[in-house]
Amino acid sequence: MEFEEMTKIWDQQTKKTMFVINEKALNNRIKAKLRGSERMNNINDFGLIAISICTAAMVLIIKTISTWNLVTAVILLLISFYIIANRLRREKRSRQFDLSLLGGVNHAIENINFEIRRSKTFILWFLLPLSVPSFMNLAQKEASIWIWLLVIGGFFLAYFVTRLGLQRSLIPKKRNLEILKEKLLEAPQDI
Repeated sequence: MEFEEMTKIWDQQTKKTMFVINEKALNNRIKAKLRGSERMNNINDFGLIAISICTAAMVLIIKTISTWNLVTAVILLLISFYIIANRLRREKRSRQFDLSLLGGVNHAIENINFEIRRSKTFILWFLLPLSVPSFMNLAQKEASIWIWLLVIGGFFLAYFVTRLGLQRSLIPKKRNLEILKEKLLEAPQDI
């Protein structure tokens, strides 16, 4: 647990050692965790939107216009709109959290939960819709086996990197925030 800011004090009445949490340091730590989770959401949102829009533009500009290229570009633009809609919905929900320490922790947990859901459903809202026109385009052009392997490898790499980020980063962050929340719930309610 990250309670290095705990101070050891001596209770004269009970003759026992007690610990007191530096509330200002705890408040700063919670705000930092909330800012970090918001920053992660923003980077992922804007990164995925930029990737989708730029890739759609490249498909339309660089490659020859074909039915499957148009379908790919439309799917990428729909993915961008989906991300924007989810972002707006998340920002609307974020206004419900109170400004207390516990509210900040709950808000950070909700931000992490959003990223966990996004990672778990990445295959459904990104990879599958994008793979169908990509494979149809490759079949229509009679691409070499090496191009097929490269594209399939790219999809597998995207899936495994997303799962790795989920297991190595998001789930441990959520666990740490839940431990902090439990500690706050155990503390006196004047925090």
